[in-house]
Amino acid sequence: MSMKTEGMTLDPTCRPASPAPVPSGCAEAVLPSGREPKPHSISRQALVLITGRGLAAAFTFFIPVVLARYLSPSDYGTFKQIFLIYSSLFMVLPFGIIQSLYYFVPKEPERIRTYLVQSFVFLQGSGFIAILFLLGFKKSIAVYLNNPDLEGYLFQLGIFIFLMLSSAYFEALLISSQKINQASLLGFVSEVSKTACMLIPLLIFHQLSYLMWGMNLFAFFRFCFVLVYIVKEYHLSWKDFEWGSFRQQLLYSVPFGFAVILQVTQDKFHHYVVAYQYSAAVFAVYSVGMFQLPIVELIYTPMSQLLIVRMTALRQKSTRQEVVSLWYDITKKMAMVFFPMFVFLQLIARDFVIFLFTETYLPSVPIFRIALVTLLTAVVLTEGVLRAYADTRFILKVTFMKLVVTLILIFPFLNWFGLRGGVITLVLVLALAKAVLLWKMSQMVPLPVSQLLPWRDLLNIAVFSLLCSVPVLFVNGIHFSSYFVGLGVSGVVYLLSYLVFLFTSHLITFDEKREIVRMFRQVGQRIPAASKS
Repeated sequence: MSMKTEGMTLDPTCRPASPAPVPSGCAEAVLPSGREPKPHSISRQALVLITGRGLAAAFTFFIPVVLARYLSPSDYGTFKQIFLIYSSLFMVLPFGIIQSLYYFVPKEPERIRTYLVQSFVFLQGSGFIAILFLLGFKKSIAVYLNNPDLEGYLFQLGIFIFLMLSSAYFEALLISSQKINQASLLGFVSEVSKTACMLIPLLIFHQLSYLMWGMNLFAFFRFCFVLVYIVKEYHLSWKDFEWGSFRQQLLYSVPFGFAVILQVTQDKFHHYVVAYQYSAAVFAVYSVGMFQLPIVELIYTPMSQLLIVRMTALRQKSTRQEVVSLWYDITKKMAMVFFPMFVFLQLIARDFVIFLFTETYLPSVPIFRIALVTLLTAVVLTEGVLRAYADTRFILKVTFMKLVVTLILIFPFLNWFGLRGGVITLVLVLALAKAVLLWKMSQMVPLPVSQLLPWRDLLNIAVFSLLCSVPVLFVNGIHFSSYFVGLGVSGVVYLLSYLVFLFTSHLITFDEKREIVRMFRQVGQRIPAASKS
């Protein structure tokens, strides 16, 4: 889907009275009559972000699939351990400074240069810490993760983390400045480039070390592009750094940063325990079971980001009812995606895992089925609401609670249930945390439990998601020539059934129905054109 929106291009002439550039589109911040313009529909903004990330996910989706086929289970387990370390450090080291841009840029757009310089300096220092940590503790890390081969890749990993952190603020800047088209394009180009840089060296040389250098090549070019773009468009200078402003930014981000440390510890702890107790090959089986569909991230993240930006603005200008309406609207839309996704993936779990990762990873299916329950917890974006209300300290408290519960449950559950014990722990802790955050939200807005969620809409979506599985059960009884054909037919049948439900329900507006029809028509027109060319 393509969408043109005014104010998405950077305009150097669009400046306030102060010398600091503000986000593009500032010319339309106030209409000639003095009235503020109507904000862009959150549905349209989310669709733009999701479309860009969806196209990117079509490429990145194949990274673990290709690796599982070209590498032995032991080597694939090594790669998953590398990625585990990367994802842990990449999430922890920014310490909430990136997320702070979603709060400060919409709130004080005239000081955007100050927040950019401060974020850049902080992230550079964080990346340097990553290099020192991985070099200083490389032997200990390899021993703890029960994999001596891991040590040889940690220097390359440190360079990659440094370069990625140094440009990690760019997407947050674009989204918080309402440059949704640019953010979507950036996500697509970035992920496609990363996929190519990872897989091409691997397919040629069949060695993980070349894959790592390909990743570093991508990170270097990404860093250079972002740095040149930011300096040129915003005319950044070290003089823009303000200690007083930096302290305010840290006051917001530090509680969130501590929460992220606890969150990453809680989320990744079961991975580290499995890696410690089992071989790299067994860890590969566990990682396949915990495989996260790209569509989850590409929907959850932009919806959460847009919720924070929009709700922060509404709290300053609008009524409580408008805030509640926004919350209902986003929760309903998240359920319309994740409820049917959960039901459908449960139906096809076995064939899906075999199709993607071969029968070598058939033991991953039970783990995958349990992990799918996390889709249901993703429906409520409670963390985004608390961040919009600047209550990051409560997020810290809840995350600490999650870590304590994880530490209590993980070891006995692994002993009782084997590899499945790790993911069972994760699901139980997530459900408990969402319940506590919903309670807190009910106190802040405030809302009684009976009005906390759009209960009737959620029930309708859940019931019809289950009913749409009936024709798929008949399809699953048919023997197809390949897993690809069987999964494709099942997917089409479920999708058509669910679309009939959506278009005959009140859950989406007339404009949203018309937008969906327009998207399908565009796809239908492009397929014949592509086949002729």
